[in-house]
Parts: sequence; structure tokens; C-alpha cells
Amino acid sequence: MEGAVPVAGVINAPALGEVYTAQRGVGAWLNGQKLIASPVTDAKSAMIEIGWSAKVSPETYASRAKAFLELGMAPRTGACGALALADVASGRSDGYLEIAINLWDVAAALVLIEESGARVSPFLVNGGLTGAIPILATAPGVAELVARAAGMDLL
Repeated sequence: MEGAVPVAGVINAPALGEVYTAQRGVGAWLNGQKLIASPVTDAKSAMIEIGWSAKVSPETYASRAKAFLELGMAPRTGACGALALADVASGRSDGYLEIAINLWDVAAALVLIEESGARVSPFLVNGGLTGAIPILATAPGVAELVARAAGMDLL
């Protein structure tokens, strides 16, 4: 980070044999291969990951999942916010919503998202430097639709 601006990031997933790297203005890579966000434009063909946190009520979680299901999107959940964001940057996933997540989980991925062409909510501007807040990352072709369903803004 340079002040409040993410400039470089590395996510190492040794169990997967994957290393994600990114540098602002230069690009993002997975094991040396350039990352490009998913080209999906139809929500019915899209898959979105929803992160879970004990800080969020089951009702809130269920309402977001329902909104995505109503769009025809396939929701899933994993175990790691950083890797879920990396999946959006690499085009493996078409979106990721986490309702309460901290900077240490997303800092490296913010550069990956930007450099891959994916869209992301204003995490740092909205208070992500100091506390657990929501983040949304999405493929550009479904970004506006996903953001409306999540009730969030995008950069």
C-alpha cells in the first residue's frame, strides 16, 4: 500500500500450487499467466461466491443469496476471501460478495481485481482501512446487475 492506495499484491496458495501477483498499472498474473476477468454477460450463466461471517445475521446472508438466485446466478461459498477475490480476477468466478471482511483479507486482491478488468466496490473509501465492511467484486459484463442485487456500489 502507498497510503490508502494498493499498489502491489501477492496471494500464495501452496496447497493449490498457485501464486497470484499484481502490480498497479502493470498487470496481474497467476503462476506467470496474465489474469483476465470473466467475459460473462448473462447472469443465468454466472456463478457468484458469497462469503460467510459470524458478524452477519443468517437473514442478511439468506436475503443476498436469494437476490442472486432470482437473477439465475449459481451461488457457492468457500473458505477464503482472498482466494475468492482471486477467482474473480482470474475469471474462475463471476462475482464475490462478503458482507463483513477486513483489509488483511483483501489488500493483495484489490490490485488483482483492478488489473484483471473486474469491478470492485469502494472498499477502502467505505472504511475498509479500519474495520470489517462489505466487499463486492464482479465480472464487468454483469457488474451493474450484480451490484443492484447486492445493494452495493462499484468503482
